[in-house]
Amino acid sequence: MKVMDDVLPTTLAENLYTTLTWDFKWHFLSNTTGRGYENHMDGRYPSMVNTVFDAHANVLDKDDFYRLESTVWILSDALGLNKENLARIRLGLYLPINHGAEHHTPHRDQQYPHTVVIYYVCGDDGDTFFFDKKGKNVVERVSPKRNRLVVFDGSTLHASSNPTKGHRISMNLNYKK
Repeated sequence: MKVMDDVLPTTLAENLYTTLTWDFKWHFLSNTTGRGYENHMDGRYPSMVNTVFDAHANVLDKDDFYRLESTVWILSDALGLNKENLARIRLGLYLPINHGAEHHTPHRDQQYPHTVVIYYVCGDDGDTFFFDKKGKNVVERVSPKRNRLVVFDGSTLHASSNPTKGHRISMNLNYKK
């Protein structure tokens, strides 16, 4: 796992934030992660999402893709990831909803070997949690911060969480290995 700060030029990071908070299509998702592994995790974790691109599901929102394209390619180049292997772009907008659990359900984004990049567009809290192979114990957590990213092996169980104040926006990129 690798955490990097200030990965985009400041102007581009600010422009991305403006784009995603002013004139962008968000879709309500009543349950961000599905049924939990433990009883205390059962329930619904609502959020706003936009799956801009998903190669497996044959989804491509051309307008939103073109608005994000340069940012995605800059991140791909900075991390040495082949843009031809990009499998999914999903954006998440999380609000301060107290659902009684520290984090959402641990999961893997894909069932095939992949690399995950989570780019934090904004947020002061609403950490991303990383778990052991059984998904029972937190082994690491990363706090969101504007213009921060975390990159990790897609086989790692992870979970988002809601902020306690304000909002958190993240861009999740999956690359086939």
